Amino acid sequence: NRTIFQTLKKLIFDQKREVDLVVLSHELKSCADITALYLTQILDYAPSKSLIKEYASQIKETSTKSNLLSIFKHYSYELENKHYQLNDLLNMIDSELVKITTSFRSEVIKSEIEPEGYIEETIKLYEQYKNNPELCRGIKTGFSELDRTTKGLKILNILMATTGAGKTALAANWASHIAITQGLPTLYINYEMQKEDLIRRIVSSLSEVPSDRILSGLYKPGEYEKVVDVLKIIKEMNTLFVTDNEPKTINDTISLIYHYKNK
Repeated sequence: NRTIFQTLKKLIFDQKREVDLVVLSHELKSCADITALYLTQILDYAPSKSLIKEYASQIKETSTKSNLLSIFKHYSYELENKHYQLNDLLNMIDSELVKITTSFRSEVIKSEIEPEGYIEETIKLYEQYKNNPELCRGIKTGFSELDRTTKGLKILNILMATTGAGKTALAANWASHIAITQGLPTLYINYEMQKEDLIRRIVSSLSEVPSDRILSGLYKPGEYEKVVDVLKIIKEMNTLFVTDNEPKTINDTISLIYHYKNK
């Protein structure tokens, strides 16, 4: 086997030649112990080029499992031998799991695409834009002027304003419109408001019943029924997910995103 390996190395790396069974057999004809039958038997167990993606997937999965076992063994030892606070220990484990999750789910991105791979598709897309100039290109927010200006929400959208300008109210309106009116799964990660206050704002927006009347319980005729109907719709659609306002690290936020994406 060493002789076969050295011969392959010489042919492929030193001489830059293409190698198959015939070429390899010719190079090894002086070795009486290595027959064409023996080479054929070896090739029966050699990896197939057509299955290279499957092999890579298996290797990646095995590596990920190995990393998980290493993490749990390490932190089991830490838990038994050191006086970590449970919350600190969980945060450390969560940080390690985020790294593994990000690595495992990352996809290979091609840095170059041949023109024939995108030109026709781009022409069709631009023709669609030309025929529908008012068409919203992203996700509608429910605010017609904003949608007309931005052409809808894209992958990343940054909203900035001074304290008290209404950023939370606007984001809550977006979330309710996207999740309930359009039926798109939406995760609202909350960092400041009590969950009850945030939900009340969302229900007020959808039911058109003022938030202060929901809080006080002093409804006008028919308003309470509207509020209850909205809550039932939110429950039935199961598309609006809201977190509480407990402190969150970057790792906590990433974990939440992955968790709800899987749901």
